[in-house]
Amino acid sequence: MWWKSIKSKLVFGLFVSTFCLVGKVAVAQTATDFFNRAARSYVKTAKEKALSEVNEGLTKYPNDAKLKALKEKLLRIVQIQRKLFPLH
Repeated sequence: MWWKSIKSKLVFGLFVSTFCLVGKVAVAQTATDFFNRAARSYVKTAKEKALSEVNEGLTKYPNDAKLKALKEKLLRIVQIQRKLFPLH
């Protein structure tokens, strides 16, 4: 009867491990995912958030051309906005 306890623990452990692995895969993000999130923020006029998302994407995909180009555009826009509307 002791083997039933071990068997159920092994099955439970395998289930939990599989669930964690599947969850990790579902959260994995590509450079395109970061670009799309940043682009949506940009369209919604949330330039600072878009820049933050682009920077996060570039930490994982530093050579992605689309992310780099979007970052350059966002930096120019944010810089202009800060000049036109200073916080002080």
